[in-house]
Amino acid sequence: MADDQQHPPPPKKRHKARHHNGATGAPMPGKDRSKHDQNRGSGKNAPKSPKPSRRSPTEEESDAALDEFLEGSDRTSAILAPAMVENALKKGIESALHDYSDESGLFYDNGAPFGTFSAKITAGKALGLYDEKVESDLNLLREIRNQFAHALMPLRFGEGHIEELSKKLRSYPVTGNDHRNIHPSRLKFEVACFVITTRIFQAALKNWERRSAPQAALTGGILGNLISAGLKSFSNAPLNNNALLAAKSDTTSDRRRSDANAEKKEE
Repeated sequence: MADDQQHPPPPKKRHKARHHNGATGAPMPGKDRSKHDQNRGSGKNAPKSPKPSRRSPTEEESDAALDEFLEGSDRTSAILAPAMVENALKKGIESALHDYSDESGLFYDNGAPFGTFSAKITAGKALGLYDEKVESDLNLLREIRNQFAHALMPLRFGEGHIEELSKKLRSYPVTGNDHRNIHPSRLKFEVACFVITTRIFQAALKNWERRSAPQAALTGGILGNLISAGLKSFSNAPLNNNALLAAKSDTTSDRRRSDANAEKKEE
């Protein structure tokens, strides 16, 4: 009995795509592909450079950042000094966490619990790195930073809303003289940043000592080369810009002496 049912046509046999020279698309042996690979490397799959905000600076970069901060404009100071504080907060939070191996998930990814300056400030207080008075000062530093970072107009310390915020900061005692001829409000702001940064690092060091962890975990950031030396140049006394410069000078001298001793041993 004949099969009256209709059947679909058989599938067409698929062939490999061939180029005009009969090749199948595979690379020809011995062909120079350096230009091709270079072009591919510049595309979407090319390895990305690490974001500057996510890596620790070298000693030379730290020195350059300090010079930029000390010699820069009010806006430079208002952005770099709180960046130093925020870095200290990150290290302080890490010192109090049981597991901080997922750095991106904790600090950098969208929705990260400690992804913003504000969140770090709240967490630092909750983890016992400082009291409510320091927390209040940190939020003032954050607000001043935000004004300088987002305002599309010239801003200076000692003027308008910036002056109002600066007046709310607690006055940390200043010793010595600053010869940069900067506004007292800027000096007050910078000293607050230095003192709070130091105290957060000191609290973090105590946490690491309780956990028998190496102090090397605190390296990184604008003051990384100084902090890694064990805060030798930072006492409990209030900091000022002269103390910062002296600490930087001492650390540079120590590094040079260490290099010289290493050269003598090689001889």
